[in-house]
Amino acid sequence: MLNLYSALLLVNIEEDLAKKVLTDVEMTIHSEIDKSLLLMNLNTITPIVRDQDGIRNEVHLLSEKMDFIEERLDTKIDSVEERLTAKIDSVEERLTAKFDSLKELFETKFALHDKLLWTIIGFQVAMASFMVASFILIFQKLP
Repeated sequence: MLNLYSALLLVNIEEDLAKKVLTDVEMTIHSEIDKSLLLMNLNTITPIVRDQDGIRNEVHLLSEKMDFIEERLDTKIDSVEERLTAKIDSVEERLTAKFDSLKELFETKFALHDKLLWTIIGFQVAMASFMVASFILIFQKLP
């Protein structure tokens, strides 16, 4: 800029006018730099910001979709849990009833077996007593 200023003074342009021309040139250069920076921002940063906004919107939509899916899964899980609980309770009741029925059956059979066993033992004792008495009588009759 100093060389331009010197050249303007050498061509016999007034010093104030040369300073004004230099100031105008500097302003024009700064304006062009600002325009270039603005265009660069528009061409590079603005698409990135738009992409970022698009990505944010997609993430938000996916988040809402995930929330909806989570709610549906929770509902389905609760439904399955209720059905399984009902089935387990039903099976438990049937098993308890079957167990009680078998217990009763075995108790009656054991009672019958117990009676039969005591009858057989009594019969055996009676037989043994009869046999002993018979042997005693036979041995008494022997000379």
